[in-house]
Amino acid sequence: LCRSTWGNGTAFASVLRGLQMMMMRRICLSRLIVLLLAMVAMSEGLLAMSKKKTMRVRGGAALSDYSGAAAELFNNMRAPAALIGGSIVPMGFAAVPEIGAGDSQLTKRLKQVHMVVAILSLSAEIVAVIYSTIAINKLSETVSVPAASVTDLLKRDYELQWLGCNLNFLCGMLGFASPIGMRARVALGP
Repeated sequence: LCRSTWGNGTAFASVLRGLQMMMMRRICLSRLIVLLLAMVAMSEGLLAMSKKKTMRVRGGAALSDYSGAAAELFNNMRAPAALIGGSIVPMGFAAVPEIGAGDSQLTKRLKQVHMVVAILSLSAEIVAVIYSTIAINKLSETVSVPAASVTDLLKRDYELQWLGCNLNFLCGMLGFASPIGMRARVALGP
């Protein structure tokens, strides 16, 4: 385990020595957690540096396992979708403009539509996170057939997840911008 993940094992041994010294000195728990997180990050970095499996077929085309790269692409969509979804909650629900008696018809409609657009945007971002999470799980749980590129792998095996993730992310992002424009229009008046 140590040699396959940590090269010659010296980094793993030094981390273990650090843990033992910290426990003997009774250093605070937060430093221990930081050290453990660093150890996990080191192991993931070293595992990511492992060579890709490549095979050649007739005609010289190289096929490789691009499942790691595809998982990274889905993760690149998942994190921003979650952040935008988290930003929609306070803006769309806690800061809902109240309808006043002296509001014009357009202002009343904008204030009513504000909540609906926020709900639709949040739903789209949640669906984007779900699509990407399912695709990442499938990529890590199954063995992918080698492909010529990441694009070929996505087109062949994950086209629905990729399109669903991107479409919902973009719709949610547009919906995120819409309530901002509506609030600006209401604040500036007719």
